[in-house]
Amino acid sequence: AIVAQVNDLFLAYTSCVFAMLGLRAMFFIIDQLANKFALLKYGVSVVLVFIGVKLIISHWYHVPPAFVCLVLVSAIGISMVASVLADAYKPESEDGGDVMAH
Repeated sequence: AIVAQVNDLFLAYTSCVFAMLGLRAMFFIIDQLANKFALLKYGVSVVLVFIGVKLIISHWYHVPPAFVCLVLVSAIGISMVASVLADAYKPESEDGGDVMAH
């Protein structure tokens, strides 16, 4: 989409290439974070749904950028805090996991 809007084709193609490389690197970062924070996938899904709804309603209503940033940071932050709290308050097994203790 940006290729049709930019007059300099070199600039348009290089920006697309760097965007793809950035998304590839971001995928590996999110993959590592998802392994560390169990509930992060729900935060990312909230972000994706919010962006989809924002794109759908953009013809009728302009969502302020500050509100968009607030929703994105809040969704990811709350899911990370919830993951840490869920791990901290996870009940430990009473016998320590040793089945043959008796």
